[in-house]
Amino acid sequence: MILLVPASIVQLYGLLGLGIVAFHLAAALYIGGGGVKDLAALAAAPFYIVWKLRMTRLLLRGSNKDVEWVRTARGHSTGDKS
Repeated sequence: MILLVPASIVQLYGLLGLGIVAFHLAAALYIGGGGVKDLAALAAAPFYIVWKLRMTRLLLRGSNKDVEWVRTARGHSTGDKS
């Protein structure tokens, strides 16, 4: 968002910050021995965040204070002590 500001000094500051973050990510991948899978995971992170925020919004919209809590039925296993 800071890159959309018309002042060139602010844009330069934003690009510098982006460059520092990119350098740290590249250094972490190099030092940690990361590969293409790790790079793909980093590239997918913004989409995951958007998806998670959307799911949270839908969860909050669907929740209702007046709904009574109902215990879920559980199957009993041989190791269950209850």
